[in-house]
Amino acid sequence: MTRPVDPTPDELLEARSDPLIDLIGYAERYRPSSPSYDDPRFLRWVARDRREWARDPELLRREEIVALRNRIVETVHAERLGVRAVAAAPEREPFVAGAPLSAVVGEMERQHRATVCDLAIAAGPGRHLWDVEVDSCIPLPDDVPRGKYVALTVRGDSMEPFIHTGDVVLVRLGDELARDSVVVARDIDGGYVVKKLARLRAKSIELESLNPAYPPMRIARAPGSVLGTVLLRWCDHGDRA
Repeated sequence: MTRPVDPTPDELLEARSDPLIDLIGYAERYRPSSPSYDDPRFLRWVARDRREWARDPELLRREEIVALRNRIVETVHAERLGVRAVAAAPEREPFVAGAPLSAVVGEMERQHRATVCDLAIAAGPGRHLWDVEVDSCIPLPDDVPRGKYVALTVRGDSMEPFIHTGDVVLVRLGDELARDSVVVARDIDGGYVVKKLARLRAKSIELESLNPAYPPMRIARAPGSVLGTVLLRWCDHGDRA
């Protein structure tokens, strides 16, 4: 058997500068389960780049690096949390007349659509999402399982860098809970929140934000405490710096 020829220094340099190689490398950094972290060569490469960035912080602020980082981080969060990330939500279809969410969700299930509601409207203490008057809906992708859904426009930055203000999330209604999923929960004192479900206890649910500026929160585990699970996130903001 012929022994493979080792690449020349010039070939190694050319490969190292290939944008695709950099993309793969950055993607692996954001995937802690990657077997690459068992390879000391990979760790040396990461450490070398970290030293370069420490010497010249502006490297991390370059527009193309920020855009690449945002895309990779969003992809990794989508896979880890079981939320499909889609570029832009379908065009809204208006109702003939507005009605409370509770009055239309059954018909929307029959039509395989989701009623659209701005989560900020239902964020006041003591308000119930079912009582909010809605006036539009969106069709659901064919590969979304049949069921009851609501599409919520998110306000706030607690789930950045994955979910941003203005994004629309598709919520499958129901209180089936799974750890490390993203849920819409009801905090009696603060209305509805979109959070990662971190821990399930007998009498409580612990929720976490992706944005480290926000502390974990705990709510009572009771009927109605969780509106549903987020399956899809629509975002048309493009790359964010």
